[in-house]
Amino acid sequence: MTARVERSFRQFPEPLTDWIDRLTYRLHTGRILQKPDAVLEPLEDAMQAALPLVEPSDSFREGLRKNLSFAAQRKMAGLVIEYPKPFREGILIGVSVGIMVAAIATLVMVLRSHLTSSES
Repeated sequence: MTARVERSFRQFPEPLTDWIDRLTYRLHTGRILQKPDAVLEPLEDAMQAALPLVEPSDSFREGLRKNLSFAAQRKMAGLVIEYPKPFREGILIGVSVGIMVAAIATLVMVLRSHLTSSES
């Protein structure tokens, strides 16, 4: 499998493959990237054979293409439907409760100051 990945990298343009080679060499020498174990190669090949590639159906691709083009048209027109996020409701409720508590506290202080000034 590693050989297959390396072959697919070879299809890139020459400067990119040189850059990938240098990067892999530095990662191997810096011991950041471990060299592939030869023991795991048969396991990788067996798993690749047991799990075939999944190809989406043509109807799925067509539906996805239509949905994406419709979304792109809406975005270009400036129409973006944004679903409400649950934390926004919590923020709104918290701010509302805070304002209500502040208003009640202000009302209590005003009434209390009027009562104490009328008694004097």
